[in-house]
Amino acid sequence: MIFGQTYGISIAKMTKIVRKYGPDAIAIVKADPYKLCRDIWGIGFATADRIALSVGIPKDSPLRARASISYTLETEAEDSGHCWTFENDLLLHANELTEIPTEILGEALEKEIAEGRVIAESEAAPASQPIPLPANPNTQTLKHSSTQTPLPAASTCARFGGLSARRLRMLGA
Repeated sequence: MIFGQTYGISIAKMTKIVRKYGPDAIAIVKADPYKLCRDIWGIGFATADRIALSVGIPKDSPLRARASISYTLETEAEDSGHCWTFENDLLLHANELTEIPTEILGEALEKEIAEGRVIAESEAAPASQPIPLPANPNTQTLKHSSTQTPLPAASTCARFGGLSARRLRMLGA
């Protein structure tokens, strides 16, 4: 329990963690704190992220990026009722949540797809080919599909390297 207090984990949450993982609890928390939000009811991404940062997981860690991808997709499904989201929207939301560079988030997404945790479907164009941006990105805007908030095309181009038509969903959704 002292370990939990050292890293800001409440006694109640630490009790749940120890019940779930037994004597390996501390090693699991240090190695992959995001496992907590997948395995233990009542521990969400925000708590796991706070624990991860306190045990020394870097802010731009691929582990953190992958967890934010999963969390963002789950949030879209639970909070907004969506069963899928566009790749660029997912990367934008995960970037806003964690401030992890989109290049790292993109790599994390590809690993989640490769491991079968995220399903990618093409809509209008093959997934490997981004949709080209408008000819003059400084004067036109692109729409963020879930909120219809205008985004500057140049900013979107710089952050995502073009627009992808891939739709993404969690396995089982």
